[in-house]
Amino acid sequence: MGLCSVSGCFFAPLPLPDDPEAERPNLNLNGAVPPVSQVLAAERGITINFTVPFTSVDAGQYVWWWLWANWDLASMPELPETKGRLSPRPPSIDSGMGGETSMERSIIFSWTPDASTKPGCSQLTLLVTHAENADLVADRPFDVSQAAIATYWVNVDAPLAPGQTLDCPPPAVLPP
Repeated sequence: MGLCSVSGCFFAPLPLPDDPEAERPNLNLNGAVPPVSQVLAAERGITINFTVPFTSVDAGQYVWWWLWANWDLASMPELPETKGRLSPRPPSIDSGMGGETSMERSIIFSWTPDASTKPGCSQLTLLVTHAENADLVADRPFDVSQAAIATYWVNVDAPLAPGQTLDCPPPAVLPP
């Protein structure tokens, strides 16, 4: 009888990840229509349609969003404009990483300045978060740091030509 010797390494598979947790949604502002990088000229009674793509890991939670006019501006009253809820997407498993991947979709909404909208500059703020962070009484996130935020500047009934601004600040331009 012969003696056999075998050498080698045994690699145990990595443990499976725990159930995923919801992650703060990520807005794709480069794909937003209209772009957040321009001041929007608006007229009372004329609807502006918006599409904001985003990705999120929902972990079975609904995604809540709110659109506020002049949110958190001390000089102007806050006016909740519209809100919505998106159903959670079924998880898509990334076989390479072993966890849930981000799900891409869009928030589609419209805004119409009405008779109560003052002429001049208004700020429209889109807040997006998951259900566990959604304060449905105050219509805003409990923790803003866990929400995605996009801000549009809208010049309502501006007496100037489209593309010019009355009193809106220029959109922020980040350095390269």
